[in-house]
Amino acid sequence: MADLKPDDILSDDSSFYGDEEETTRLERRASRFDPEPYWTTVHPHLLSTIQNMEQQRNKQPTGKEMSPILMEVDIPPRLPRNKPGQGESSSAFLARLPPSTTRAETVGPWIYIHTRYASELKDDVPGLERKGREALDAYENQEARLRYENDREGGSKIALSRKLAPLQRELEQHLFSLARDTNTVTGKWMMFISDDCVDSYWRPVADATMRGQLGIAAKVATNDGQGRSRLIAVYTRDYEDRQDIKRVLRRLVELGLVKKGERPIYYKCDVLTYLDIMSKNKYGLKPTLFSSADVLAGKV
Repeated sequence: MADLKPDDILSDDSSFYGDEEETTRLERRASRFDPEPYWTTVHPHLLSTIQNMEQQRNKQPTGKEMSPILMEVDIPPRLPRNKPGQGESSSAFLARLPPSTTRAETVGPWIYIHTRYASELKDDVPGLERKGREALDAYENQEARLRYENDREGGSKIALSRKLAPLQRELEQHLFSLARDTNTVTGKWMMFISDDCVDSYWRPVADATMRGQLGIAAKVATNDGQGRSRLIAVYTRDYEDRQDIKRVLRRLVELGLVKKGERPIYYKCDVLTYLDIMSKNKYGLKPTLFSSADVLAGKV
């Protein structure tokens, strides 16, 4: 990996070009569902399960050799399809789900690692999405009115931009206020890595996250068969906690994944991801807060 140039590894492809659109609302909710607690703590104690087991015990022998009946309750809990299992080591997890070969149609678009903090988040994403969409719709109505008036008066594009700027600032402030109200204040450093290098970048991220030495969670895009660059996202608990954001970035630098003077990575608030705010969006919103170059240069 030392012989590779940064441009050979980090890709220009990013969420700005649609990668994050794979994360649909249903995928976000599905990723939080964990069937393991049901099969280990609920299913064995259901009346129907107990009755079935009693029936098997009380069956009269027929004189023929009977094959043992394998009950679901007797099967050890299966490992989660796209995240570490309880007690699973990072080496075992990485061997089981290498992003280079793990297919999207098998486990979904992402491989996840959640720390205990991330699992205990009390965020109201549906509430944010509902209220945020209302705010975006209201802005579109105001923008259309101002555009109509500007065209009717023969105004220039520059004149229209000046009229829209206060509305855009107000919209941004409102969305971040909604994020705080709904406790959807997480964010992430985003690295877009070429397909052939994704395993070597994901490995230290996964290991450090599972050891509690990086962010509160991490994810990597699985193989969709199209050879595109892969997003690796490293999450922090609060986009306003600049010291924690810098700490996570410094750790990425220590791991050799980010280097000063080379192509930067970017930090994005999840409120903007949930509302599908990409680059060149029609609301005039900046999709990221800052870059690693800004932080490493002391501008943040």
